[in-house]
Amino acid sequence: ESWKPSVDVILFRGDSDGKRFIEVNQNLTLTMQPTETGSLTIDGYGSKIRTTYTPIRASKGSTINIYDGVIIKEFYCTTNGGVMYLDGGTINIHGGIFYHNTAGATGGFISCTNGDFNVYDGVFVNNVSTTGGGVFTLKYVSSSGKVNFTGGVFANNETSRDGGVIWLQSGTLNASNVVIYGNTAKTNGGVISITSGNIVLENSLIYDNIATNNGGMAYIAGGNFTMNSGYLGLESDDLKMIVQINKVVRESRQLMQK
Repeated sequence: ESWKPSVDVILFRGDSDGKRFIEVNQNLTLTMQPTETGSLTIDGYGSKIRTTYTPIRASKGSTINIYDGVIIKEFYCTTNGGVMYLDGGTINIHGGIFYHNTAGATGGFISCTNGDFNVYDGVFVNNVSTTGGGVFTLKYVSSSGKVNFTGGVFANNETSRDGGVIWLQSGTLNASNVVIYGNTAKTNGGVISITSGNIVLENSLIYDNIATNNGGMAYIAGGNFTMNSGYLGLESDDLKMIVQINKVVRESRQLMQK
C-alpha cells in the first residue's frame, strides 16, 4: 500500500484500547511518500494516549518506506520503541521529521530485534526514552539483521539512562555522513552506549553531547566502537555546516509549535 497525498494530510491516533496504530504483516509493503505539493503528518497525540504496544510494527517479511514530507510526532509507548518496532522486516527511512516521541523503556523512536533498518536521511529531534537509547535501541536476537545509516540529523534527544541516541545491546551498526549534536544521557554515553556488538562510524560531525556520568560521546561496556573519520567537538571549519544544521532544527521546532 502507498500513501502519497498531494495535499497536507494529518492522521491523529485515536484511543484504540492500547493496540497498534499500524501493523504491516508478512510480505506486505507500506510506503509513505507525499508528492511535492503534499505532506503527511502522523500525530500520536502525546501523553494523552499511552499504549503498551509499539504504535507501528514491521513484521517478518514486511517493508516500510518513509520519505521526505512525512512527520511522525508525539507518540508515547510505555514499553520499548516509542514509534516503531522492527521484528524481522525492513524499514527504510529516506527522509522526514521525527520528534517528541517517547518510550517508557528503551528506544525513543525505534526498538529493533531482527531485520534490516536503513536511514538514508531524516531529522530525529527531541525523542526520549527512560531506560536507554534516546532514539534507537538495537538488540538483535540473530546475526542476520543489518543496520546502516548513510545520513540524517540526530539532535536534542535524551535518555534517563545509557545512550542519548543509540543503545547497542547486540548486532552491528554502520553509520556515515550523520550529524549528531545536543543529545543527553543521564548516566553513560551521550551519543552511544555499547553493551555488546559493533559500531563503525565515519565521516560524521559530532558535538555538544552530554553524559552525566561517563562518555559524553560514547560509553563502551563491551563490544567494539570504531571511528574512521569525522569531527568531534567544534572547529572553525565546521561552522558553515553547523549553521545549516541549526536551520533544520529551527524549522523542526516551528513545526512542533503548529
